[in-house]
Amino acid sequence: MRLFYKIYKNKIGQSVTDELKLSWTHYCELIKIVDPIKRIYFEKYAINENLSVRDLKRQIYSLHYERLLLSKDKTKLLELEKHGKFN
Repeated sequence: MRLFYKIYKNKIGQSVTDELKLSWTHYCELIKIVDPIKRIYFEKYAINENLSVRDLKRQIYSLHYERLLLSKDKTKLLELEKHGKFN
């Protein structure tokens, strides 16, 4: 809980549900990510793609972010992953 507060204190306000759009389990996975830019990327990615916790974990542990940074054709990589043809 302390780590969650430390990372997301700016989003916690009167109405937590307005700013925090993922489940507690999603945030438990996200707070494990040390790099803040990578964490923000996965938070937005999970919201935009409506990822389950299982899918979020799979993307984190399959180095999705790192592959995306190294890819010359980022849109092609995202398209392949979206259709489940690349894991």
